[in-house]
This record gives sequence, C-alpha cells and structure tokens, in this order.
Amino acid sequence: MSPPRLIEASASIARTLVRESIWADGRCSWLGHCLSEVNPGSPATVTPLGPDLYSGTAGVAWFLAELAAVTQDKEVWRTAEGAMRHALAGVDSLARTSHLSLYNGCLGIALASSRAGHALRNEELRARAVAVARRSVALGDAGGPLDVVSGSAGAVLALLAIGEMESSNDLVDAAERLADRLADAAIKRDGTWSWSTRTASGTYMGPRPLTGFSHGASGMAVALLEVARRTKRADLANGADAAFAYEDRYFSDRHDNWPDLRTDGVTPWGNGTEAAYAFAWCHGAPGCALARVRALEQGCAEDRLLAGVEAGVRLVLRQLSDPSEDLADATLCHGMGGVLELLIAAAPVLHRPALVDEAVRVWEQLIAQHAAWCSWPSGLATRGRAPGLMIGLSGVGHGLLRACGFGSSVLMPCGRPPVRE
Repeated sequence: MSPPRLIEASASIARTLVRESIWADGRCSWLGHCLSEVNPGSPATVTPLGPDLYSGTAGVAWFLAELAAVTQDKEVWRTAEGAMRHALAGVDSLARTSHLSLYNGCLGIALASSRAGHALRNEELRARAVAVARRSVALGDAGGPLDVVSGSAGAVLALLAIGEMESSNDLVDAAERLADRLADAAIKRDGTWSWSTRTASGTYMGPRPLTGFSHGASGMAVALLEVARRTKRADLANGADAAFAYEDRYFSDRHDNWPDLRTDGVTPWGNGTEAAYAFAWCHGAPGCALARVRALEQGCAEDRLLAGVEAGVRLVLRQLSDPSEDLADATLCHGMGGVLELLIAAAPVLHRPALVDEAVRVWEQLIAQHAAWCSWPSGLATRGRAPGLMIGLSGVGHGLLRACGFGSSVLMPCGRPPVRE
C-alpha cells in the first residue's frame, strides 16, 4: 500500500459525502449525529448540520475543496461549492458571541471560504471570506472567550490566515488587537503566563488554568507568536514563551506529557485519584508538541521547545506501538487524525522524514479497518455517523490528504504547508 491508496481512501469518503448530500437552491448540507453525543450516555440524535467549521458544512466544504483540487473530480468540486454556499448563508444564524470564533463561529466559515476559494479557484468565495471576516470583527464581542476553539486565540489564527491569503492588512491589525486582549487577560506570575478557565473557555473546564492547545496555554502561545512574527513585537513573543513556561512547570518526564488540568475524574483520561494525561490534539502532548513545532518553525530556538517536540513524538510513537491502543477513532479533534498531524508537522523540524512514513503506516492500518464499507466511526461517544470536520468523516478524509502532503492544516491554520517529495 502506498500514499496513492490514501488518496483513494480520501476520495472514497468524498464520494460518500457527495451521495449523502441534500440539495436545495444551489446549496447542500447533510444529516449527522448531534454533538451532544460526545458525552457518554447521551441519547442518539440526528440533526441537520449547521454552518460552522467544527461540525458543520464549512468544515465539509474545506475538505471537499482541497480533495477536488487534487483529484479534479467534478462532482466533489460541485458539492464543495454547494456546501460552502450553505455555510455562508448560515452566518446570520450564529449567535453574536460566535462572531469571533474559529471552530464554532463566523471566522471559521470565513477561513473555510478562503481556503475553498483558493483550492477551487473561486474568486467569489475568496471575496465572501474577506467580507465575513470584516463583519465578524465589526460585530464581535470583545468580552467573549479567549481560547483557540471558540475565542480570541482562534480568532487571531483565522484573521492572520485570511489576511495573508487575501492581502487584507486590516484583518492582521484586528488580530493584533485580539492578541493584546490575550496579553491583558493573562495571569502573570513567576515568569509564566496562564489564563483562568472562567475567561478562557468557561467554568465547566474546572478551576485551574489549563495546559493544551484547544483551551489552554499552548493555543494562547501560538496566537501570540503568530502576531509577534508579523508585528515584530517582543512583548508578545515573550508572553508566548511565558505561556510555554507555565505548561512546562507541569510536564511529567515519566509520562512524556503535560497533564490535563480539567477537573480530575471528569476527563476521559482521569480516574479521580491522580493527574490525567490526555492523548489528543485538543488536550495532551500531541497538541502541546504541535504548538512547539510551530514555535520552532518561526525561529524560536529554545532547547526546551525542541525537547517538548521530541517528548511528544516519543509518546506518540510509543502509544502507536502498543497493541492495546485503540485506533478506531481516526478523527482530528481527539482521535488519531490529530495525533498523526504531529508526526507530519514534526518531520521537517526534527529532520526525521521517517515520521511521515509512520503516519502513513498507521493510516494504512486504519484504512484496512474501515475503508471497505466507509465505516469510519466518529469521535462521538456513540460513534454515530458525523459528516463534519473535527470529529467526523470529513476530518478523516482531510487527515488522509495531509499524510500524502496535500491540503492546509485545519489544526494549525497558520502553519506552513506540507512539503511533497
């Protein structure tokens, strides 16, 4: 089996999405299991997809557009455009507090429209991306959350990516203002920066400032670094370094991991008696190490950042070699797709191309398990069918593309594109 087999598996997922699409007025969407099913014991509920990036049609459009650019499949191309039109039409349906949100709100739709517009050579989608992003900045709630998934840190990543792709300097300026908000909100103590869960993502995450990419210090650090790189502001770069320092105070050499500081016993990884150590993009070493990869890509040369990347890679390789490791979930947010993104991103930074080979090997295993009947389980506790990007079918297809050196990273929107040999 070779990377072309991965492309075929990705294309098979796209064809399934094409067949299952529901069309009206030149737009298309899907039915999928509800996000509430992420919680164990929740009843199965099927609902129409919303417009957002995380689980809605914007994310499906992103995947289909980048796959269409590779395969030139006309039906996939048409469906990508239809899904993106559905997402753009749904911008007004999102709550005001979702304007400045990457994965759950309007800025994610704008970023997907820009990515799809470039992939499909569709100038209308690119223009709509800028318009939606500018409207989101104008209407955005400055008192909203701070994290990558729903708040200012994710908004920074989206605005910078769109601003660079579409040469819109005003969006870069807006990103700098949000970075200042992150800096002002930081808890600055003993050379570290952290963010209270109440202001970062909500009290349901527990009482302690979090580590991790999706809701914790790693994601904040990346947002600060991205703005610092463009504005040459040393204060923001120093803040990013202090955010990494906060996480590293908790690093466990024994686990090669940073603990998940959400309430002990509540997380899927904790048992209520000792610290929990997650193994995903959202919480745990794969996401923390991915953030440090991005810092190294931008020229940060601290030895502890490199050590963090090496620890994350070491943990991933050890877990993947464990025959008891459950490979069923191949999705991006908290499945193997997000874990394997670290190997793909770290390979050029560590000068270890074999890491990409390992990612391909694991994808081959996953294909053998699921591709024949397109039986890829979602990242929901029920494993119910989900077409979306972060915990569903589109994310699996996207991960397969990434392992072959195609597509732009959904998990690190400002990261450099993959290098294809």
